[in-house]
Amino acid sequence: PIEFRVTEQGSFSPSEIFWTRTGSLPAPSQGHGAVFLESVDEPGIENLIYLTGGADGNLVPRTTVHRTAIDGMGGIGTWTALTDLPDERAFHGCALATPYNALIDTTVAGHLYVVGGIDSSGTAKRTVFRAPVNLDRSLGGWLETSPLPDSLHSMGVTIFRSWMYVAGGASGGDEPRSAVYRARILPDGSLGPWESQLSLPQARAYTRLAQFAGVLYVLGGAVQAVPPEQATVGGANTGSIVLHRLDLRTGELRNTWASTSSLIKAVAKHTAVVAGGTILSSGGVYNGAGNSATEHQYATIQADGTVGSFGGATGSQTVESQGGKPFFNHATVVYVDGSGSARVIILGGNDINDPATPVADCWYY
Repeated sequence: PIEFRVTEQGSFSPSEIFWTRTGSLPAPSQGHGAVFLESVDEPGIENLIYLTGGADGNLVPRTTVHRTAIDGMGGIGTWTALTDLPDERAFHGCALATPYNALIDTTVAGHLYVVGGIDSSGTAKRTVFRAPVNLDRSLGGWLETSPLPDSLHSMGVTIFRSWMYVAGGASGGDEPRSAVYRARILPDGSLGPWESQLSLPQARAYTRLAQFAGVLYVLGGAVQAVPPEQATVGGANTGSIVLHRLDLRTGELRNTWASTSSLIKAVAKHTAVVAGGTILSSGGVYNGAGNSATEHQYATIQADGTVGSFGGATGSQTVESQGGKPFFNHATVVYVDGSGSARVIILGGNDINDPATPVADCWYY
């Protein structure tokens, strides 16, 4: 027999966003990765966040990996150090395969991936590291799996039905790329060979890749070469969103990338999450970011997969209004709590107005 759950769509109302400060990161950080792992009502197991790599204000990457639990209200607790990465990484892709998004061996809770990124010399890498998340939520040893076809950092990464997808990103010299790749997640957590898919209509780095109901969304990004730490809109950003409906049987991108509604402002180095049929883009580098002018941009995903018009959360609905900093190069996780409400947690990042000083602050809605 195959066990499965039917869950209703979690409610999410960005127009009522109010942020609360919670526990801090182990150290101020930018360019780190973060993923959420659900407890699935397992006795003695909590909802958890795993934090990978990242860099300090001098753009020096780290090898550290940490874990923390989420309390019933959405706040986070003390971070526990886990098995270090084999090499320093920042501005990498981060993903988690579980039995709910991939056909993996259920003797583990999941597999954690660190994809590409930059090392201590600032060089973009092809390497992909993976580590099993054991049933007790400890982390096993890191192994290398199938390397990317190109050296990349600051790309979009997502998982859908045992396939890992990578879109865009920056290569050597921080040049944006338009390539899209996918690799099969095998039962033991290793990756099959990377396959080229239909490229994006426009090269973009510092972009976000999200999936919802079998549709891939690529949101915003930089279309000119800019370094990861740059906090000004020196290179041209885009606010465009393109989508592609996956072949649900094969997971292939068979048609064309289609344009849908654009973000309110062109943005890069932001985050984008999907919850309750709503896309929420937070932070990043855009015109007016120093004043949190459009700190959050949100829109509803329509029944046909297209994206509706975006609204903005400003004023009292911003992190800055609660004492935080205008942020970019941060990480964000989303999950549905026990009451059915979607919650978002923003972790660290850099200060738009003082980019040499990343923050350790974390905020939840």
